[in-house]
Amino acid sequence: SSLEVAKQRLNELDANLPVLKAQLAASRSAVDQFQAQLNLRQDIVTRREQLVRSAAISEEELISAQADLQVSHAQLQQAQSQLLEAQANLALLEAPEGQIGVRQLVQQSLIREAVAVVDQRRTELELQKVTAPT
Repeated sequence: SSLEVAKQRLNELDANLPVLKAQLAASRSAVDQFQAQLNLRQDIVTRREQLVRSAAISEEELISAQADLQVSHAQLQQAQSQLLEAQANLALLEAPEGQIGVRQLVQQSLIREAVAVVDQRRTELELQKVTAPT
């Protein structure tokens, strides 16, 4: 039954509580790191846009910076999804037995992570496209 599966999942999580807390800390750190990387890459894109307008660099350098920015955005989304999953796992442990909605929280977290992975793969595919110069 689904109740037995939920209890088994809870027991597994309870046995791994120290690992889950470490995963939560690592996930928070990863989100911070990817947010900083995203901010840096956004600044680089902004600077390169100005340099392209003044003809100081080629448009290819701007396109490369924009691609790096897209990758950083996908990495941040994935890290945020992993953070949500870690938070959901801990919430599952801390929730009173029988609380409604915890399962949905875990499932939503897993769905967000899957969406982030799909977005990252799309970005990677987009970066591999070859376009003719205009």
